[in-house]
Amino acid sequence: LLASRVEALPVADAKRFVVRYVESLVRSGGSTQKALAPVEVLLRSAHDDAEALETAGLVTFEHGEAARSLELHRELLERFGGLVVGHARARALYRLGESARRTGDVDAALKALSEAVDLDPTAAEPAAALAAIHESRGAWEEVVKVKTGRLDVESGEARYDLLDRKSTRLNSSHSDRS
Repeated sequence: LLASRVEALPVADAKRFVVRYVESLVRSGGSTQKALAPVEVLLRSAHDDAEALETAGLVTFEHGEAARSLELHRELLERFGGLVVGHARARALYRLGESARRTGDVDAALKALSEAVDLDPTAAEPAAALAAIHESRGAWEEVVKVKTGRLDVESGEARYDLLDRKSTRLNSSHSDRS
């Protein structure tokens, strides 16, 4: 019944319906597997629509399997890369990179997250994910570079929080060595 409703809707309405349906299920404590079913229907009914693929990728990133999210974001950027620009591209690259990290593909994660940070230095999520990867590898100079880049775009309390976290981590890493 749900699938036939999604397929019957115009693509723009189907995208809104899928997002609202998933959000409603999540808020009510419903099954994320149940929430992902209309995503697949959307992909089948709007397979040539970049926004539908982006919506499916976002919902899958937030509520589904990392491997499927990785697959959808790769497809989005490979098939529609020229249409996904600016902040939208940076967000897609972040989700691709974070999905790659979650599946253990660190090289793909580093590449995508680095590009996301370059495209949108004001976005905190890609920088935090990139710094976390460098930190897990003990690449402290890279962590400092990423965090310093964030300092360049932050102000006020957010800047203070970054400085505080940066000094705490550096102090703990130095005390671990002694």
